[in-house]
Amino acid sequence: MVDRFSQRLMTRLSPFARDFAVVAIFLGVSGVLYAPSLAYPFVQQDSTDLAFALKQPLSVLLTGSAHHPYYRPLFFIPWKWIMGSWGSNAAVVFHFYLIASHLLNAVILYVLIRDLFRNRPAAAAAGLLFIAYPFSYQAMLWAIGQQPPSLTLVLISMLIFARARLKNRGWSYHLIGALCLPCGILLHESAFMGVGMIVVIELYLVLSRRVRRLSAWPLLYLATTLAVFGFYQLITTARPAAVSFDPQTTLYLVQSLFYPTAMLAARICYSAGCDSLAWLWPVAAVTLFVLIVLWRSGKTLLLGLFGLALFAVGAAPVWLRLDYNFYLQYGARVMYHASLGAALVFAALLGARLTGWRRVVRLLVVALILLQSGLFLLGRQTLANVADDLLSQANRVLLAPHDGQRLFINTIDLYGFKEPDFPLGWFGMFGGPWHNRIGVTPNVQPDDADWAIDPATAQDMLSRSSLDLTLHDVAMSPAEFQESFKTTREVYRGEALKDRFHLFKVAEIEHAVPPAPSFLAEWGQAVRLVNAAVETEAGVPVLDLDWWIGGPIDPDQTVFVHVRNAAGEVVAQFDANPVSNLGPLGTWVPGDLVRERRPLLLPATLAPGHYTLAVGLYNWQSTERLRPDQTHNPTTADGALVVGEFDYPLAPGQTP
Repeated sequence: MVDRFSQRLMTRLSPFARDFAVVAIFLGVSGVLYAPSLAYPFVQQDSTDLAFALKQPLSVLLTGSAHHPYYRPLFFIPWKWIMGSWGSNAAVVFHFYLIASHLLNAVILYVLIRDLFRNRPAAAAAGLLFIAYPFSYQAMLWAIGQQPPSLTLVLISMLIFARARLKNRGWSYHLIGALCLPCGILLHESAFMGVGMIVVIELYLVLSRRVRRLSAWPLLYLATTLAVFGFYQLITTARPAAVSFDPQTTLYLVQSLFYPTAMLAARICYSAGCDSLAWLWPVAAVTLFVLIVLWRSGKTLLLGLFGLALFAVGAAPVWLRLDYNFYLQYGARVMYHASLGAALVFAALLGARLTGWRRVVRLLVVALILLQSGLFLLGRQTLANVADDLLSQANRVLLAPHDGQRLFINTIDLYGFKEPDFPLGWFGMFGGPWHNRIGVTPNVQPDDADWAIDPATAQDMLSRSSLDLTLHDVAMSPAEFQESFKTTREVYRGEALKDRFHLFKVAEIEHAVPPAPSFLAEWGQAVRLVNAAVETEAGVPVLDLDWWIGGPIDPDQTVFVHVRNAAGEVVAQFDANPVSNLGPLGTWVPGDLVRERRPLLLPATLAPGHYTLAVGLYNWQSTERLRPDQTHNPTTADGALVVGEFDYPLAPGQTP
């Protein structure tokens, strides 16, 4: 009945009306899946490229820079204009043209497949699967996504070539099509593979007998591609270091090609406790076998093989490590060009000559794949909303006026839900909630913030979160931290608090400060505790300790912080050097004033009650306490200073 109804409806609609309805559906699906990204701000991954485009003169954008890894003038120049015109409100402009180009790509793909294979249902399914391809979201949600517009030019070139060959057009058509490829390449290097897709179309036209013989026209497209490739060799860029082949890359490509069954296997293994990665190759092999059988029975074998060929060509820059942006965690973004082939692989399930229940079953299979992919994208959008809230908080700190350098430690990215979506996991849900340097006049903040990871405490931070996190940037050594402290005035630390995050200001640092007239305690005229207080932030007690350095300090000396119950027993401790254990007392110089703030992340098993905080110094090698020479604060029998108290659990808004 469904089949008869659809056949009747299609026969009553004109070809134009059918195409109009398909495009309208594309528009609606794109809006549902991607419109929320219009509200997203910039993230750290955006800042590097946008800062380069904004700060460099046009001459550098046109000729390349030895300090930037790639050459993309057809993006950098418009970006410079957009940022200069819209400033802090420019993010919506970037997201809008990415969504528009993604929609346009789906429409061009639909027209291309409709013309080549004369199978409008399969062409419509290909466009919908392309829109909902789960590896596309990363190219869409980052403002600097360069793949969608680049693929637009490749698709235009493919469509012009196909129509020119089918209608036996001459130089004027092919010259326009061939010139589209260099323009796409100047947007993103992955467009180099566009000439390979032209060759795939030529081979299909010959094998399907749509044209009589092979032509030399693909050589024109190859010539324009080689010309741009030669031009690239003359451009000055900070070219990426050569990397060896990584076998995991092939697995990543397999899961991105057979994504419906790869996602299903990951979900099943998550519940059953099996290893979905070990099952990836067998599942992929079985999937391919079943697809070939269904293609043959539906008379769409050439369309399915055409899709496999397009995927292989589109993924070639990733597999060969020719994409300048390729890291496995960014694989989702650089798989965008290959998504054409993946969409066709499953669109070919809709046979050209099937009727009745067989057609209905295949329609339902394609619909389930669309539902699976769409729910995945909607889930990523939901998680991106969480990241957006975090960005708003972080931007108030990161973009606020300040004096001097700032240091951010234990910076983290939102990674995804605990349950895996793919055998290899999922990378780069939404980049760097603590890294945004864009948003205020003059649009991009000066490079006055260092990003770092403290490997000693990072794992503890990750284990406390109910979301999966990934560390961002390169871990700094203690020596590098010390160098950064020489110019840093403020230090911030991202903390995972169960299912939410908070950016704590953990230190203010001043140099060449005279001794304060009053203080709480002094150890050997080398260390003074000038002040101590307890406050609450984000529902966490925070201990403020102001240390003044008066002379050389034994490098083995460090700080203990004990939480004691009413009976005087130590129920929690936060022993560490100042500034999140990164600033040992022995590394500071006379005149340094370190105002540190220690978030006291109390154990969940802590019983309700009244608690006091005791502070002091000890030798971490011998564990021997160092008694202060002078004190102006109550001390305990073991030489610890009582610096505050609080009741647990903390009342909302309570300041201990």
